[in-house]
Amino acid sequence: YGLTPGTLDMNPNTKELFGPNKDIVERVAKELELKVEWVDDIGWGNVTEGLKSGRYDAFCGQVWADGPRRRNLSLIHPFYYSAIYAFSRKEDRRFDGDLEKINQPDVKLSAIDGDVTYNIGKQYFSKAGIVALPQTASTAEFFEGVKTRKADVGFSDKGTFAAYATANPDYLSFIQDVPPVRVYGEQIGVGEHEVRLKQMLDGTVQFLIDNGEIEKIIRAYKLPGISAAEGFRP
Repeated sequence: YGLTPGTLDMNPNTKELFGPNKDIVERVAKELELKVEWVDDIGWGNVTEGLKSGRYDAFCGQVWADGPRRRNLSLIHPFYYSAIYAFSRKEDRRFDGDLEKINQPDVKLSAIDGDVTYNIGKQYFSKAGIVALPQTASTAEFFEGVKTRKADVGFSDKGTFAAYATANPDYLSFIQDVPPVRVYGEQIGVGEHEVRLKQMLDGTVQFLIDNGEIEKIIRAYKLPGISAAEGFRP
């Protein structure tokens, strides 16, 4: 798994995980009469490598399914969707109203190597520079890159951004008057050859969506920018 403020957190005292992501995975496992062992907190850039090497059976943090991950992983049916927005420092209003203003040589993007944040920059803002953090970097380090002026822009969903901004107010804000950069399904990743495991998880997630159980979990946490999978568009 990977810790993501707002959706999968860890109690610093008890080391217990909590959040809607944990509840959804545990509910899927209960339906299948399986046990989930939360054994490894990894960097977002290491998701693919760990599955390929058999280090774990499934990455049960949410995965944004960009092209490289679709190519290298098997990804189950999304259990919810998140819209990804560009953010910058609050006082930096250069990019308001036009995302193409980001795509300039003098603009630097905060990203984690091997992560969707890196791939968004590389594919859609190729003229901008990328300040790449190592694959083991935390979400907080990614935001700090913009806060400390090492980079100008980053990309985040609203839930993760809100969790960081609550603890670090008055530094960052979303770029105004622009659409989402991308919309991604939040998915569990399994090895590319794990056909039976993928079938079990796909069918169970769809069953829980159809019966309103995943939406019930999501709504209980009242997170911004997240909606259940069926029919969601930001």
